[in-house]
Amino acid sequence: MRKTRLMRIKRRFFDLILSGEKTLEVRVLYPNLRSIQKGELINLNNQATIRIRDVRKYSTFEEMLSKEEVSRIVPGSNREELLRLLKSLYPPHKEQLGVLVLEVEPVQRESNKRRRNDQCQKRS
Repeated sequence: MRKTRLMRIKRRFFDLILSGEKTLEVRVLYPNLRSIQKGELINLNNQATIRIRDVRKYSTFEEMLSKEEVSRIVPGSNREELLRLLKSLYPPHKEQLGVLVLEVEPVQRESNKRRRNDQCQKRS
């Protein structure tokens, strides 16, 4: 059985992912992230688990932003703000590693939905 990865994420983005508002996580393509696969479970901050729905790779932040929805990466932000944020987090030599976009969903949200459906069926 494969070990669950641990990924650190800032609290603001952690909360947005768990609420379902943030569905895309952007990272540079560090060697330890190259093997992430669709369906994999990832532990966020040792507090919650997310499932990888899809994995996409790009050469630059600009290329990624031409294809991905900004609102799914940082809700309430625009393209220029997001590009500034990414470039402040990752200097040019890091961006040269490549850009990784993870489409994510919180596992808890799914199990809570299932639990509610089960309760509704029991009442029927």
